[in-house]
Amino acid sequence: MRVTINNEDFTSIGVSDYLESMIDQIKTEIMKHPGAHPKFRLYEEEIVFLRAAVIMLRAIPDKIEAPTVASDKIEVSTVFGTLFAQKSADPNYPGIYLCLKKEGQGGEHERQLALSEATPDHPQDGNTTLRLLVWGSEDIEDYTNAFTFYSAAQKSD
Repeated sequence: MRVTINNEDFTSIGVSDYLESMIDQIKTEIMKHPGAHPKFRLYEEEIVFLRAAVIMLRAIPDKIEAPTVASDKIEVSTVFGTLFAQKSADPNYPGIYLCLKKEGQGGEHERQLALSEATPDHPQDGNTTLRLLVWGSEDIEDYTNAFTFYSAAQKSD
């Protein structure tokens, strides 16, 4: 796993190696005063918790990346490319696009995978539908499947 904090990248392996070095430092401190160190019990507990953290961090595959959030967009790297969810731009059809960005012939390409949106089916009646549109084929420009989750009349003020 990789996360970025203040423009600095951290990996689960790097963090677990750092924690291992902390364990070694604590053990060195304990060995300076074997059995008589005033914080001996506290240090032992710290070592147990640090060791557990190391084991958990090392169990996380390096291929998993934490999502990054930039304004109205969330991105997650996958073996297929970068999946991203983005807020739709049309205020009359509020929703979220799910897309895939990947390298291909001629450079980087973005492909729409799905759109979940609220649509004003019959604005004159105040009816709105929450639907999911799915693009099931790269060869077809229009969506291939549509699912309706909820239809309701909007409440007027």
